[in-house]
Amino acid sequence: MVRRGQPKLVRPQPPVRRGALGVSAFLSRASVPTLLGVMAVVGGLVPAGELVMAPPAQAETRAALASVAISGFGDGHGVGMGQWGAFGYASRYGWTYKRILAHYYGGTSLGKLPSPEPDVKVHLLELEGRSTVAQGIEGGQLVASWPAGAPVGAGAFQVARRDGSELVYASSGCAGPWREVASTAGPVTLASTTARVTLASATPATSASAATTSASATTTQHASATTTQHVSATTPSRPVGTVPVPADIAGSRVQVCRPGGGTRTYSGHLVVYADGDTDNLVSLEAYVEAVVPAESPPSWAYQGGEAALQAQAVAARSYAVAMMASWGQICDTIACQVYDGVASRDAVGVDGAVYGAVASTAGEVLYCDVGSKCGRAGTVALAEYSASTGGYSAGGLFPAVADLGDSVEANPVHSWSREVPLRQLARRFPSLGVVTSVAVDRRNGLGQLGGRVLEVTVTGADGSARLSGAQFAADLSLPSDWFRLEKVSSPSSQPRAATTTTSGQPHAAATTTTSGQPHAAATTTTSGQPHAAATTTTSGQPHAAATTTAPAPATASGPSAPAPSGYWVATSSGVVHAFGAARFYGNALRTTISGHVSAMAAAPDGRGYWLIGANGTVLSFGSAGWYGSASNLHLAASVVGIAPTPDGHGYWLAARDGGVFAYGDARYYGSGLHQLHGQRVVSIAATSDGRGYWLVAASGAVLAFGDAHDYGSAAVSGPAPPVVAMAAAPGGRGYWLVSAAGGAHGFGAAAFAGSLPTRRIVARVVAAAAPSSGEGYYLLASSGEVYGFGVDGSPGGRDTVLIGSLGRLSRAGRPVAVAAYRSGN
Repeated sequence: MVRRGQPKLVRPQPPVRRGALGVSAFLSRASVPTLLGVMAVVGGLVPAGELVMAPPAQAETRAALASVAISGFGDGHGVGMGQWGAFGYASRYGWTYKRILAHYYGGTSLGKLPSPEPDVKVHLLELEGRSTVAQGIEGGQLVASWPAGAPVGAGAFQVARRDGSELVYASSGCAGPWREVASTAGPVTLASTTARVTLASATPATSASAATTSASATTTQHASATTTQHVSATTPSRPVGTVPVPADIAGSRVQVCRPGGGTRTYSGHLVVYADGDTDNLVSLEAYVEAVVPAESPPSWAYQGGEAALQAQAVAARSYAVAMMASWGQICDTIACQVYDGVASRDAVGVDGAVYGAVASTAGEVLYCDVGSKCGRAGTVALAEYSASTGGYSAGGLFPAVADLGDSVEANPVHSWSREVPLRQLARRFPSLGVVTSVAVDRRNGLGQLGGRVLEVTVTGADGSARLSGAQFAADLSLPSDWFRLEKVSSPSSQPRAATTTTSGQPHAAATTTTSGQPHAAATTTTSGQPHAAATTTTSGQPHAAATTTAPAPATASGPSAPAPSGYWVATSSGVVHAFGAARFYGNALRTTISGHVSAMAAAPDGRGYWLIGANGTVLSFGSAGWYGSASNLHLAASVVGIAPTPDGHGYWLAARDGGVFAYGDARYYGSGLHQLHGQRVVSIAATSDGRGYWLVAASGAVLAFGDAHDYGSAAVSGPAPPVVAMAAAPGGRGYWLVSAAGGAHGFGAAAFAGSLPTRRIVARVVAAAAPSSGEGYYLLASSGEVYGFGVDGSPGGRDTVLIGSLGRLSRAGRPVAVAAYRSGN
């Protein structure tokens, strides 16, 4: 949860909860006793790990839980450094920042970055899919530049998108009026300029065209735009005067006119892309100067907490460098690190504290030691942190440690309590019926109460569901997954058939919910960080890495019962969330691809899945077999897709440059290395008999290999580029292509069932999948929502829109892949 308003100098506000790419919790070897049939009376305390049930009602009835009192410790996932703990160690114990870092980040060593330091590319989520409008600082000038074009100077620029191109408009300020100065495929770079320039007057219109050139035209905004911009329809003009020269990244400042009103200033350059993204290219130290006050109250410096700000600077710098090394960019929200641009850095009272913390640690980062879980020796650590550990860190890539500093008096979330209405949980699991009990089944054994909750079972009159403690915490908006259930109140009972469950008995998986909520999902903290980690063999190759081997849920009986439906969603950090009939079998955390996941595929029998790393590593979970990976090859481009064979005994991997790699019983039929002429491959799909496959490029071009038939290309018809996903129709007689805006087009036997634009839904789609039912498809948005079209068994029937969402869980990395549950056919 992001802090509201400015922190006060006397009483600091709590830091934001860290929601960066997650790592798994350290699981204690100590066994936690199973508690059977413990029942709470109304108002009574329930010991940690026990079962909370509704008070007994009359015969043949079962009472619904109205609310439950919950108390706990900490705020956030508890991975790595606790920000309040760092402040406590600095202000109460007098620790230096080096000692603070060594305590929280075991297995790392402090060192200096080589010169020159890398710049940081920050993806600005607020501008995603919108026209980007920016102006110079205090009446200054900007310069716009793009490949194969002469730079243009003006007081302000608007970059809009239309038909795969970028239209560049100029004006004296954000209010307009605008005139078009260029059209390009981009990217367009906006920066301060070292030379002041003016725009020439518009070319006079002829008498025949004067009527049209004087009219005001309206341009339609790309994808998620909520407003339109008015643009003067005059003939594009060229600037006159001195040719503008962009200032370097360190000396440039750009003021963005925000979509909701107001402005925000960024150091460095803005880079606007035709696919809807806008990035801020900024120097590393300027970036850290902006992150520190957004993450930790600068007022700590005046309360003995200077070392905490220094530790924050090193952690933020390390995290940014690690993200750039892995993904080439970082986002600007709690999903990565909070970055508000220059405004937060220049706030009153920030200057000395922040500049001092950053300057005194300039260039310092944490490097992974030999033999540590942090990562390959000598690489910069992904130094995650959270607001408050509650007194014990969660472990994972860094050893779990006691956190005495967390109990500092100023920390408002060292301990907490909540009265939570259970209707929140009922909304998440409507198929369970009236919620009647909640059982804490497992903890990690670290700290008070037995530590963080690893597993919870929620039981209702119509079924039960097992979920992670962190997911339960997220569902009920709890600060962390370190909690206990204290007491329960109940409304008047409701008639139901009497049933009994205990925390020591196996619970049947909940049936498919109409909201697409997860079942046995990845163990995640309140910020969406998972705990149940995949394992690897001693040879370094991951085999059947799932930590859960539960069988797939049984299908409903009877001739009229619909086939079970569901899907998995994977994030870039390796977190896997299971929805509907799909079961959770493990994730990619604590593996070499944690933070690098690029693709996912479901096993044909519905009892497992594969996760793919950008470096070609393959992780197998559940029934999905491991047959090899491309991680030992010197790849020229990252791996972007996987397509399993029909029997699941092999798979193909596709690289961004068109390279194809075959493993197991998958045969090699060719690649697109010499056919796509530099076009970027985004997906691969296999034919139903396993004797061929398709590759699709971002341009919409489709290449067919083996017995795969060419049914058409989006380069000719269908969604406008860029295409981001391909899904094969069951039976192999067609495929769907999906664009970033959510436009879908069916080729061959793949029938069109709907798209986001046809439903007036604005979202950026990143992946797609087709279930084994033979009809329809799922679209995954970058924000974590999953939209289904023509999918039987989903709410809304065969004309479904939103059917599930990661919600707050999506903070565990960027959603990157969706895989449809297969019922074994």
